[in-house]
Amino acid sequence: MYIKKIELQGFKSFYKRTKIEFHEGVTAIVGPNGCGKSNLVDAIIWALGEGRLRSLKGERVGEIIFSGTQKREPSGMAEVTLWIEDKEWEEPLSVGRIIYRSGESEFRINGKKVRLKDLQDELWKRGLGGKDYFVIEQGNIGAIITYKPTEKRALIEEAAGIVKYKERKKESKQKLEEAKQNLIRIEDIIQETEKQKNSLQRQASVSRKYKNLRERLRDLLILFFYLKSKDLVQQLEEISLRISESELREKSLNDKIFALESKLREKREEFLNLEKEIREARNEFLNKKTEFEKERANIEKEEKRKLFLLRNLEESQTEIGRIEKELEEWYAQEKIYYEEIEKNRKGKERALQKIEEIERVLNDKLRIYEESKKIFLKLKDELSNIIEANININNKIKVLEGELVSIEKSKERLLSEIGKHRKKLEKEWNKEEFDSLREKLDLLKEEIERKGELLGEITDGIKELEKEIHFLEVKKGEISAKLEVLESRENNEMVEGVYGKLKDFLKLEKKYIKGVEKIWEKELSSYVVHDREKIIKMIKEKKIKGDFLFPIKKKRQIEGIDVVSPEVKLEEEISLPPIAMIDDIEKAFELNEKFPEVNFITPDGLSLTSSGILSVPSEEGVLSLKEEMESLREEFNKINKELEYKKSLLESSKKEISNLQEELRLKEAEFKKISQQINDLDIEKSLLEKEKKMAEENIAKIEGELNSLEEEKRKIESEIGILRFQLKEIVSKEETLKSELNPVQEEIGKKEAEITKLREEITYEKSMLSLFESRDKDITKNIENMKKRKETLSRKLLEIKEKVSLYKKEIEEVSLSIERANGLLMDRDYEITNISLKIKEMESVYGKNKEELEKIENDIRSIRKALEEEREKRNSFEVKKAEIKRDLLHLEERVWNETSLTIEELEKKTGGKGGNLEELNSEIESLKREIERFGPVNLLAEQELEEVKKRLDFLKSQRDDVKNSIESIQKAIEKIDNESRSLFLQAFEEINDNFKKTFSMLFEGGDAELRLQDLENPLESGVEIYAQPPGKKLLNLNLLSGGEKALTSLAFLFALFLFKPSPFCVFDEVDAPLDDANLGRFLKFIDEMKPYTQFIIITHNPKTIEKADYIYGITMNEPGVSSVYSMKLEINNK
Repeated sequence: MYIKKIELQGFKSFYKRTKIEFHEGVTAIVGPNGCGKSNLVDAIIWALGEGRLRSLKGERVGEIIFSGTQKREPSGMAEVTLWIEDKEWEEPLSVGRIIYRSGESEFRINGKKVRLKDLQDELWKRGLGGKDYFVIEQGNIGAIITYKPTEKRALIEEAAGIVKYKERKKESKQKLEEAKQNLIRIEDIIQETEKQKNSLQRQASVSRKYKNLRERLRDLLILFFYLKSKDLVQQLEEISLRISESELREKSLNDKIFALESKLREKREEFLNLEKEIREARNEFLNKKTEFEKERANIEKEEKRKLFLLRNLEESQTEIGRIEKELEEWYAQEKIYYEEIEKNRKGKERALQKIEEIERVLNDKLRIYEESKKIFLKLKDELSNIIEANININNKIKVLEGELVSIEKSKERLLSEIGKHRKKLEKEWNKEEFDSLREKLDLLKEEIERKGELLGEITDGIKELEKEIHFLEVKKGEISAKLEVLESRENNEMVEGVYGKLKDFLKLEKKYIKGVEKIWEKELSSYVVHDREKIIKMIKEKKIKGDFLFPIKKKRQIEGIDVVSPEVKLEEEISLPPIAMIDDIEKAFELNEKFPEVNFITPDGLSLTSSGILSVPSEEGVLSLKEEMESLREEFNKINKELEYKKSLLESSKKEISNLQEELRLKEAEFKKISQQINDLDIEKSLLEKEKKMAEENIAKIEGELNSLEEEKRKIESEIGILRFQLKEIVSKEETLKSELNPVQEEIGKKEAEITKLREEITYEKSMLSLFESRDKDITKNIENMKKRKETLSRKLLEIKEKVSLYKKEIEEVSLSIERANGLLMDRDYEITNISLKIKEMESVYGKNKEELEKIENDIRSIRKALEEEREKRNSFEVKKAEIKRDLLHLEERVWNETSLTIEELEKKTGGKGGNLEELNSEIESLKREIERFGPVNLLAEQELEEVKKRLDFLKSQRDDVKNSIESIQKAIEKIDNESRSLFLQAFEEINDNFKKTFSMLFEGGDAELRLQDLENPLESGVEIYAQPPGKKLLNLNLLSGGEKALTSLAFLFALFLFKPSPFCVFDEVDAPLDDANLGRFLKFIDEMKPYTQFIIITHNPKTIEKADYIYGITMNEPGVSSVYSMKLEINNK
């Protein structure tokens, strides 16, 4: 077996796709430092499944992907494929690995995507499981002897081939732990199931008693329902007979009313004509009266106008006096303003004179001040130069002190790094995470149990929903039965030539319904005719019966009152007795006298007919029944919608159960995943030991850097001392100059104070000058305003005087108008008296006619009353009949719901047996109470008990299976330990013998051996190397030189190869620490092993290159991008 080929793209410095063909024998890889030779070794390691970035000299995923150069963009991925030729297998093996910058990875075997575990399994199967055995990285050759005992043991285990046994043991332990957890879980479930079984046994006993009582109750209910239905049918026959008799009596009374109403219409026509004449006379009286009142109102209006004009005249005369007084005041103020203007002129002259005097003194002071200031500035410049020098030296000191601070910070950083590395040394296996994961496992277990309980709750909710749906379906049936009863009362035989009954085409507001039912009772139940001739012919031939309403072309209008106008859904007009809505019945009686042909109704349902009949609303009229039917239909639709909602809720609950079951499955999968993470923590423990070793090396390096920083710190402190001495001299000069500068500065200060005072005096005088000018402007503006006001007041005075003359003229005209209107008012009073006498004569005749009308109306009223009483009786019979039918329907539904039988089947079940309904009902109620005392009963308890028993038997068998499985796993682990021990001890002995020989060969003498730390426990014992080169007596391997360490490590590796030759081996500059003599011995061993092992050696040594069969050169023609060239060496063969 050997590496045949490797292909790279985007891996570290290999930007382009690069292929390298390898061969059996020795291949040398050469090239300058930093050109990417070791990247080739990293690529081989990475392709063979290495996951730790630190082993690949990186910290992040992005560091193993080509990161770009000045000319080239970074790659988005890194890809390596390795071809391995194996003569024992039919096909060559290719393993590939891809990683993307996002962190996603792909693994391939022979081009097919696989998991990392599949790749590792395949490599273990072919004997390529551990890289430490056949890949020696740069700088690691000398470190092998300093490996921890457990690490050296791992190399022997790899050679002995017991790593797969350890893996199997690890898997077995994991399975054993899982089996123990399963056993605990099964024991818990069995315990819970036993409790459930005991509970169900009690429930099953209660269920049997409950079923017996329910059976007895059903038998009694069947007999009770049979007797009840028989009684209701008998009542229905009796009430139907009474309804027929009542209808005959109603027809007779209707005929009498028709005859009297004809006579009443004739008398009423005469009465209405007389009423019209009286109304016209009254209208004339009202018109004359209105004109009289209008004239009188006009007189009052003119008198008020006269008073208004007199008041305005008086007010205008008062205003004239006020304006004349205000004009006098303005003339006085004008004189005062001119006096103030003169005073301001004198003040301005004084201020200007004072300003000129002060400015002369100020100019003298300024000249002296400028001379003193020149002396001061000269001294100040000298002082500034001294201060600047002072600042420069101080700045230099600060810079140097800053460098000192920086050094201190670097020391702190380095000490911090030492601390971090020491923390790594102190870092222990993460037991807290292990405990956390264990706690998470327990929480998951609780959550799985909680989800199970929730599943039970939702199942109970579904049962409740099914009960609610059943209840709604029963209620829906009851409403359907009520609708059927009401519709049966509405169904009438249809007659040809009619639209239908009027009530079906009428639309009214709810407030009118009760009253309208009484007034239009006959009309609402009448058929509306559309074929007049056909209906009259059928009546004459006595083919049809009932009341028929004929449409008319015109409707008589009633003036002075609003009548009810219902919406009638017909093309033709219908003539109905007029109805008006009135707030209370007393007002209806008053209006009845004025509008005798109108019927009146109130919002509470009372009605007063044109005949004088006062009717109280009945419980159920034609329109009320129609409204009730509509209400029931709405409720029916509402229940239908609720049923649909409950059914959809039931469906969603079933889906929720399905989702919960899926969640439970996912939680159990997570449970297994966390168990795997706990096992991974064991692997992390071994990695920590390697990190500690690296930390020790880093600490030594950092301590060297700290020493260099201390030396630099001493140099800077010396330089600061020199600068501080120079600073002292400069400070002395600065003090001298300051003492000379202070008297000059004080003199300048005094001059500035005097100049400031003079300037303030000038400012004050100028402000006074401005004040006088401002006052002049204000006074001039006030004089202008005053002149405008005087002009306005003069104009207003003229306007008011003109108004006064107009007011006097208008008062005279109004007085004449009042005298003329009083004469006309007396003529109107005479006309009103004559019309009043004529009305009284007509009202006397009207009273006699009214008495005759009232007699006819009283006769009609008494007959209508009798008819109303008869109708109420019939309606009560109809209602009773509907109630009996409803009771029958309810009974039928109840029979079906409670017994699943029809009414007809009851007689067969009872055999026509008799009984007392009250006694039966009493016994039924007693049984129901007894059943209710049971409370909730699980009717499926017996069935569930059988299922639980079966489940308990199944769980017990599972428990036995798990116990057997635990026993077999424990035996397998014991067997693995025995085989591992045997293989390891055999390998250890042989490798120890080989080590002694190879050490002696490479050192040309000396002693070396391998020893177990714990002979009693070889499976867990570490391995120590003891070596004594010829001529030396060493107590510690660390005392060996670098070359000796490398040669000892090679002796150990070759001992492993002699026991189990590796198919290929990669050495990265392992010959660097060897001198010529040791290098010769190393190359001699390579020659001996070459027929069995393929060697790939990265080297700079010419002797090693001479031994190679093939050479590959790595170079960087382009900065940051590695490229490969090759040549075959045939000289060795020659």
